[in-house]
Amino acid sequence: MQTLSKAKKNQGWVTLSVKLSLFLILIWILFLQIKKISWSTDLFKDFNLFSLFLVVALVPLNWFCEFKKWKISMRYISDSFENKAIKNAFMAGIVTGMLTPNMLGNFVGRMFYFPRKYRLEIIILTTYSNLSQFIWSIIFGVTSIVVISFNASIPFFSLSILIIGFLLIFYFYLGRFLLLFPFLKKWVKRFISFNLTNQLKWQLLLWSGVRNLIFSVQFLFVLHFFNQDISFQLLLWIWQVYLFVTLSPSLFLGKIVIRESIAVWVLTEAGINPTIVVFSSLTIWLLNLFIPTITSLVFYKSPNIESE
Repeated sequence: MQTLSKAKKNQGWVTLSVKLSLFLILIWILFLQIKKISWSTDLFKDFNLFSLFLVVALVPLNWFCEFKKWKISMRYISDSFENKAIKNAFMAGIVTGMLTPNMLGNFVGRMFYFPRKYRLEIIILTTYSNLSQFIWSIIFGVTSIVVISFNASIPFFSLSILIIGFLLIFYFYLGRFLLLFPFLKKWVKRFISFNLTNQLKWQLLLWSGVRNLIFSVQFLFVLHFFNQDISFQLLLWIWQVYLFVTLSPSLFLGKIVIRESIAVWVLTEAGINPTIVVFSSLTIWLLNLFIPTITSLVFYKSPNIESE
């Protein structure tokens, strides 16, 4: 009993050290990014503060959608999981997602809060949840390219319908697609045996679609904060930003730098000042990723050592 208590105490110190180290790294990264901005007082003469208020107000709703997907997934596995464990696992997933390529490592932080026998299912469902978000980024992005670049001409409109149709078929029949790769055969059998229902897939897809619209509107209102005119055309450009960000590789930290570079490349075509684009992108990163990560680092509790 004393050994177990000592192990928990040591684990607490390790967790605190990791949290503090990650916090300092994130603060330093944020400082470096802000330092790169070419400041101009002309950009800060007038602000639309109500737009910024809306952006901030949408942050909890943004993460609620992601949490809802996570909770639906866990209740699908078992009704016996405690809400406390589900919440702590979710916050831990925010941290590990932030520090892994393309935010795909969110399952790493999540799975250690539950018995080993459930961990493969947690990985599968988290992957499916991430895939549902990816699908919407492609759908909205392809739609944007067709409308803006090709004026919704019939051939490109038809091509976009085919792409969207293929993505939805791929999403709902992922197991059958994976069977085409023999080296995945063992994992695919376990995946198929898990038997994800279409109802669950639709739920994940629905919440992902709502979340995509939320963070797209957030970007739109951040630009409006800098007195850019709100329009459906600008929203279409933003969808292209998220399309190329989704398709681009990254190492960690929510694709910071890559995200800003892509945003400048896309939105300057829409006639927006590059400095405004960079600052808007950093604002979105700060509100939607950095602050939730720091908050999660402070409030999440480590998994019980017995669950390991």
